[in-house]
Amino acid sequence: MSFPEILSVVVTALCAIACALMFYFRVRGNVFGAVSELVAIAETTGLTGPEKMAQVVAGLAAMVPSFLRKILTDERLEKIAQWIFDWMRKYADEYKKASEELPEQGSTEELAETIGAAAAAELITELLNLTLAALKEKAVEYGVELDGKDTKKEIIEAIVLTILTKA
Repeated sequence: MSFPEILSVVVTALCAIACALMFYFRVRGNVFGAVSELVAIAETTGLTGPEKMAQVVAGLAAMVPSFLRKILTDERLEKIAQWIFDWMRKYADEYKKASEELPEQGSTEELAETIGAAAAAELITELLNLTLAALKEKAVEYGVELDGKDTKKEIIEAIVLTILTKA
């Protein structure tokens, strides 16, 4: 075999593998979405755990094509549904734990992080483009007391601090 023939076989094999992987992940995503939806519906029914699982498995079984019913038995569908349910519960528990561990917001620095750098930068850019008179009007609009602040820098600092403390 020559090099171009070998290269052609390798490229063909890689394309076949890539197509198989794409198909696998597409089907896996569709199954994951279907089970998630069926679990969510079952959770709203108020049934017991085994009854909910039976409802999810019945819903999945209805979606399986007839030629795959011998491979995807109810037992296998139940294992798939249980695995996805366990993953969903783990994700929800981790999300809840992470949201409980967030620091309390109180200081100006923490508030600045909450607002986000992009929003703060946009506000500061807007304020820097204003004239001194327009900046003073903006300060009044935001409820900032100027108390002798005459420079643009002082007024901008006062506006940003006021907004951060109100956020």
